[in-house]
Amino acid sequence: LRAVGGESPIEPFRRDGAAVIRELEESGRTYEEPMVLVYDYTVYRVFEDGSMLELTHNIFRLQSQEAVDAMGEFAVPDGAQMLTLQTVKADGTRLEPDEIAGKETISFPNLSPGDYIEFEYVRGAPSPAGYPRGFLGGRFYFRNYETPFDLSQLTVVTPEDVELVVDPRGEAPEAEVETRDGVRVHRWTVRESRPFEQEPASIAAREFFPSVAWGHGATWEQYVETLRDVLADRDVRDPAAARLAREIVGETRSTPEQRAARLHRWVLQNIEDSQDVFGLAPAMLAARTGNRTRVLGYLMALAGVEVEMGLARSFAGDATEGRLPDDDTFQNLVLRMQGSEGPVWIHAGARGAPFDYIPPVLAGMDALMLNEAAERATIADRAL
Repeated sequence: LRAVGGESPIEPFRRDGAAVIRELEESGRTYEEPMVLVYDYTVYRVFEDGSMLELTHNIFRLQSQEAVDAMGEFAVPDGAQMLTLQTVKADGTRLEPDEIAGKETISFPNLSPGDYIEFEYVRGAPSPAGYPRGFLGGRFYFRNYETPFDLSQLTVVTPEDVELVVDPRGEAPEAEVETRDGVRVHRWTVRESRPFEQEPASIAAREFFPSVAWGHGATWEQYVETLRDVLADRDVRDPAAARLAREIVGETRSTPEQRAARLHRWVLQNIEDSQDVFGLAPAMLAARTGNRTRVLGYLMALAGVEVEMGLARSFAGDATEGRLPDDDTFQNLVLRMQGSEGPVWIHAGARGAPFDYIPPVLAGMDALMLNEAAERATIADRAL
């Protein structure tokens, strides 16, 4: 966090919280909501190897008892080094909380409507194994459904020769870019961001909320390769599982589709579904609980049925074609096998569903196949 013989490389980007509060109070700007995010400030300092420091500085103004009750406890984020944690009373008095041994959260002292709470921390992240000499930042949002943001700012500091790839959504602000002292600084700023009014049956909020994702040297192909590396160690061949697969499929002269259908029916009847996508397949099978689609794909491979896994986009999800990989766009595990009349798509989520059933939110959507080519495929529409 701190250079030898000098200050932390993120120190020049810290800001005075007292000045932020004073500016709001002198501006005359008012908000009617129970709580205001007065200052939403995040800085990422990225280094040559893709490792980074993150500085987060938030100030909330509590304008109701509801907000006091909601924000009275603070949980220190994993790996965070706290720089500031305090209550700022209406008269400017600053109160620092006391840590209580054995208590997982920290209580802000003597909170009441009209007070501010302020926290600031820094934490580091190693260079990502999946993107050699690259990096990928999380999506930063400038607006939401509940809370007004008075000042929201994202700053990304990279080596001067690094070209940043930006993936914006909604009415995201344009970046201010400057180069100084061997680094390039991108800064996005939004002032007085009022909350959206949530509408029923709206498209995915991620499509239109103003936000920015950013990165360098990170591609969907590398994302798929990382998932393949993880899953390669999760499908080890287990003799007991192989015997079970043979028992389920029965006669050896059955077609691949017949074998797959029998395995599909067995999995839906016997496996309790969970979201444990990266669990050890033979362990999930033995415990009769785990991700059904993963277990089905594992049994199909043991039964000699050629099958590929893919991640499908949901109709209810973000339909934007993103420039950068993320964990949110493709979230639904599906299987694809080659049938006698072409590709057969399989989903093992709904108990009692027929073999060729595809949920309506996945039918006709695109999928990111977890194969060597990181192929993009289209799931078949449901039969009418």
